[in-house]
Amino acid sequence: MKASERVAQLIKIWPKVYPNAHTELNFKNPLELLIATILSAQCTDKRVNMVTPALFKKYRSAKDYAKAPQAELENAIKSTGFFRNKTKSIRAATSTIAKKFGGKVPDSMEKLRELPGVGRKTANVVLGNAFGINEGIVVDTHVIRLSQRLGLTKEKDPEKIERDLMKLVPKEHWTNWSHWLIWHGRRRCFARKPDCANCEVFRLSRLGMAGRLSSVALGVCSKLFELLFQLLQFFVGEIFQIDQFISRLLQRTNDFVELEMHRFGVAVLGVLDQEHHQKSDDSVAVLMMSCHVSEK
Repeated sequence: MKASERVAQLIKIWPKVYPNAHTELNFKNPLELLIATILSAQCTDKRVNMVTPALFKKYRSAKDYAKAPQAELENAIKSTGFFRNKTKSIRAATSTIAKKFGGKVPDSMEKLRELPGVGRKTANVVLGNAFGINEGIVVDTHVIRLSQRLGLTKEKDPEKIERDLMKLVPKEHWTNWSHWLIWHGRRRCFARKPDCANCEVFRLSRLGMAGRLSSVALGVCSKLFELLFQLLQFFVGEIFQIDQFISRLLQRTNDFVELEMHRFGVAVLGVLDQEHHQKSDDSVAVLMMSCHVSEK
């Protein structure tokens, strides 16, 4: 089955399995989503959602974040990890938004990429979920893992994986595609011990396809062995019949030889007996002649 065919089937299955799939970061506007996405790097959405309520209440505009003291913002987001680098990214990005884009988060890939600390993944999250724009496919650790397990890419680099997926997945599904794979990665297709036994799309995965091919190959091998066994039985039967024929032939040959030897023996004995009688008759004749001479 081609990758495009698997994608077509997956698009039919995913909405039934995850009808309410969405980003699990809590937000009310594009700015909040941008901040939450920056915080989600190397951190769970659950942890981010624990931090953002107080953060969003305190800082309501791009200017608020830009003016926030480094130490103060670091302390507010410390539990999300890598808080120093994240603080620098948030302050730099919001400063650019405030100065260059009038305090509003831009709604294009090109302009979002101008923001310090904002890469393609973050831009795709904001565009797809805050603006409803399918500009690309979000490729995080779950999307990378599932894309490879589903046999949709052989690449390891996120941007190369995104290009492969964009060729296979219709554009109108790009945002949802990320949600579907992320949700499945968090609920079924775990990194270490995937729940393959209960996986709704296992048959479409590389492992599932390999299992099906193995079953087919096993069936073919089974048929071949059955045929070979039948052929072996046939040849053994033929060999057995030949063996019986040879045995009968040898027995008949032995019987013939014995019969002929018997006949030959009888004939020889007859000849010897005749010679014996002839010699006896000759001896009697000589004896009688000797007696006759003596009488004279």
